[in-house]
Amino acid sequence: MQYAYEKLMAENNLSFNELPSDAKTAISSLGEIVKGINLTKQRGQEPKPASYDKIKVLDKAAVSEIIDYLEEKEEEAGKAQAKIDA
Repeated sequence: MQYAYEKLMAENNLSFNELPSDAKTAISSLGEIVKGINLTKQRGQEPKPASYDKIKVLDKAAVSEIIDYLEEKEEEAGKAQAKIDA
């Protein structure tokens, strides 16, 4: 399953290492929950619906942080271009 943050990163050629710390934290936490869900399934148990809700929340948080990062990057590039044009 591809998450929204993965799609956004791919579309913008971003690597995990260049992301802001808040985005990295959300992505890492999402990964830990996915591992927990997989372990639960391996034990023959059904994961709690709240686990899936947490994944959705963390995916949205990561996307939000990445969008903020991209907007800041674009704004900085615009300012740099304005200085060059001046």
